[in-house]
Amino acid sequence: MKKLSILFLLISSFAFAQVVYVPSKITFKNGKVMDAKILFGIKRGNVDVLDEHDITDVFIRTGEKNGKYVKYPVADVKQVEFVDLQNRKRTFKWVAAYRNLVEVKYQGKISWYRLFSRLDNTTQMTDYLQKGNDQRIVLSLFSDNKKNLEALTSDKPELVPLIEKINYNNFKEEDLLEVLKKYND
Repeated sequence: MKKLSILFLLISSFAFAQVVYVPSKITFKNGKVMDAKILFGIKRGNVDVLDEHDITDVFIRTGEKNGKYVKYPVADVKQVEFVDLQNRKRTFKWVAAYRNLVEVKYQGKISWYRLFSRLDNTTQMTDYLQKGNDQRIVLSLFSDNKKNLEALTSDKPELVPLIEKINYNNFKEEDLLEVLKKYND
């Protein structure tokens, strides 16, 4: 009976999984631009949060008028733009170094990218800071983010107090954005 209950829960979670079509603009590497409705899953427990992995996987699925979807290889896509369910404008672009679409959190002399990947049926996020083509750091629990960010911005020592102020255990995006914006001034 216990096994049957677990099986029922698994089947019902897949059967009642929520999906939504989000109006988007897709720019392909060959220059073609297309307005489309991209199929996104909704994260469990959050009816207004999209599963970003749905556009960073192998294919992007778009809705068609006849009710079926069309798949486009992510490797053929240059950029995807859309407004998410929380009314935030989001941009994902192809970054050759990551061989995938990554979310552009901030673009400048130092750019901030977020890579989404799937692990044990959950979407994982990894944040990267990129300066030029050869300086890249990963923001991680397992590295000294403060030291790495100070090294990346060493040509602007006036940013050290802002970097010191960031609480890396309770990370707030606004704090890092403030450092990156001041670096680009």
